[in-house]
Amino acid sequence: MLKKVFKRMLEILMTLLFSTVVIFLLVHLAPGDPVLALYGREAELAAGSSQEFEARMN
Repeated sequence: MLKKVFKRMLEILMTLLFSTVVIFLLVHLAPGDPVLALYGREAELAAGSSQEFEARMN
């Protein structure tokens, strides 16, 4: 019984690790600038700079 519990916990941890890596890669390999995606090309320079500054602070 205890062996099954440890096996199941290991499966859960491996699934979480795999999911985390896949999501990380998708987010960081996606083309484009998040600020342009949020505001579009017509965004004001101040709004874009402010958003970029906030994004880089996180």
